[in-house]
Amino acid sequence: MRLNVYVQGALPVDRKTELFADRSQDGIYSVVVNVIEMRYQLCLATCFRDPSCGQHVPSYLPTSCDDDLSSGGGGGGGRGGHRQLVAAPVATGSDTTFYASVECSGDDDASYKLLATKIQSHLVNEVSVHSEVCPGNCVYHHWEHTNVNQTRSVKFHITMHTGDAAVLVRKARSFDEVPMKVVPPFTVLQYAEGTADVTYCNVADVQTAQEHVYVMFDGGGHCMSYEIVAVKISDSECQAGAQGGDHGAVQTYYEGITNISPHRFIYGSCEGSQWIDYALTLTEDDYHYSYLVEVEDLTAGATSPEPTALKLMLFAGQIPPDRTSEQLVDRAIDGIYSLTINRHTFREGTYYASVHCEEVGSQSDCH
Repeated sequence: MRLNVYVQGALPVDRKTELFADRSQDGIYSVVVNVIEMRYQLCLATCFRDPSCGQHVPSYLPTSCDDDLSSGGGGGGGRGGHRQLVAAPVATGSDTTFYASVECSGDDDASYKLLATKIQSHLVNEVSVHSEVCPGNCVYHHWEHTNVNQTRSVKFHITMHTGDAAVLVRKARSFDEVPMKVVPPFTVLQYAEGTADVTYCNVADVQTAQEHVYVMFDGGGHCMSYEIVAVKISDSECQAGAQGGDHGAVQTYYEGITNISPHRFIYGSCEGSQWIDYALTLTEDDYHYSYLVEVEDLTAGATSPEPTALKLMLFAGQIPPDRTSEQLVDRAIDGIYSLTINRHTFREGTYYASVHCEEVGSQSDCH
């Protein structure tokens, strides 16, 4: 069996689509049209007339944007025309129509039941929202506050009923900047844990700063049914109890750490199983940049290179006692260990870059 979803307002003759599920998990075939794809398709169907659609109008729209979708005509390039349709849009008074098709395979009969569920994206304080996310799919929620020229902190309380997923929280100014894939920091949720809290601190208002907090759930190995509710908390409570996800400007200070200045080399060495730590402090103005942290093994130029002589790890906000991080590189390419802080992993505050000597003798490094 196969589940196909068509989001362009009609059924193409060749029945091809990029949104499909051809493998079940726990007996369920699931396809999500998340709020990012939904917003784009609605903008496309309404010719990007709404100001919220932004200025990036696709070049493949018909010049007049009044052509009949079933004509097969096209706009100025891009796809070079629409697919030939087996069913034209239905006149329902809505902006667009999605189609779901169940395809049976083989000669065996199949019985099934189908359910379409509307998942609320916007989170309001103290209002619980039910949702489900399955393997290969992702679901987005977003939260804002309207207290002009003030900051607020929020806790997302999540109750898991089945399955597992990864959740990450990011601040962004629009849907165009939301996370598109799972990158650290994120939190793995398991049904056995029952509940989880993810916080974000010091969020500016949506009117003057256009700040939104986006919560992304990425399906794990089994479909996860869950509830999520946003709870307003104080900034002090947020920073004191921050755990998992992205927490804004949570600071922890350490002794004997060298500050990193961009575009300036720092030389150092380590031996045995020694850690050498460095700090890079970023402000809100740094959000528009990417930061590349590189460690070059200087001994590789004098001797035969050892690609696993060092390990480079990156910690956001604080260095955990067990020194675990999802952002690490333990093998050099051309003698260089490299990690990046990009727009999706950015958080205001201090990052810690730690170099670990992997017990292969004394090593010199350049940062």
